[in-house]
Amino acid sequence: MKLESIIAITGLIGSGKNEAADYIAKNYSYVIFDYADLIREMMRKEGIEPTRINIQNYRLKHGNNFLAEAIVEKIQNSSHERVLLTPIRRPEDYEMPKKAFGASIIMIHIDADEQIRFERLKSRRSARDPKTPKEFKEQEKRELEIFNFKKTFKYANYTIENNGTLEELHKKLNSLMKKVST
Repeated sequence: MKLESIIAITGLIGSGKNEAADYIAKNYSYVIFDYADLIREMMRKEGIEPTRINIQNYRLKHGNNFLAEAIVEKIQNSSHERVLLTPIRRPEDYEMPKKAFGASIIMIHIDADEQIRFERLKSRRSARDPKTPKEFKEQEKRELEIFNFKKTFKYANYTIENNGTLEELHKKLNSLMKKVST
């Protein structure tokens, strides 16, 4: 089989990246290649607990390209026609697959207001997520510094505002998928 399409998804914590990725994968026959899963797997092999801060430090230690190189290799060794890459954090997470696969890749930026994102984190009750607005702001500040999201977001071909319901997000994704599938 020949690789026909890659969709990359980016956005800040709590924006709805995973929901968007899961929805597209399920409804449009894409296979998810998850950067976060890959780095956690690498860390576990080295005996490092994959906490949010450890993941950030691991990326800093290994440089900007190692994860994107591993994802590109995984895609090249797979037989999937439709691949979804998530979460795109650093510019290199997009630049390297773009260099390898060219026009077959597009990026979607999922965006949401800060307060909505924090409320989503509180409701999902993950041990990794910040518990207070102060922790949320500190974590976001650190991630903005480490990952260079401003540059990453500039690569987005499409931006979806996700400040509403799941149904509204799904409608927006369906509309976008009609555009990119033709």
